[in-house]
Amino acid sequence: TKFIGLLITNHHLYILEDKIKKVLISILVNNKNTHDINALLHIVEYQISAGFGTNKRWLRDGRKLDEKKLALLLYEISSQGAFAALRKRGN
Repeated sequence: TKFIGLLITNHHLYILEDKIKKVLISILVNNKNTHDINALLHIVEYQISAGFGTNKRWLRDGRKLDEKKLALLLYEISSQGAFAALRKRGN
């Protein structure tokens, strides 16, 4: 957590985010079983950006949400979708 906080305050998180995307994209591109690479590239971009964005929000808000709850929320959003998570909370 301290490491991520340090990355954010020094604006190095964008570099880390881009590196993670590049690694995942290269794995997908080199996978011979990938049928729709363009869709997969967008999915990777969306998912990584969402995860990093959520963590940046959590740190900016002073870590008010418990780490375990944050992890469960990220899992819920990733597996069931953001709109389902909103409906679950009455929005």
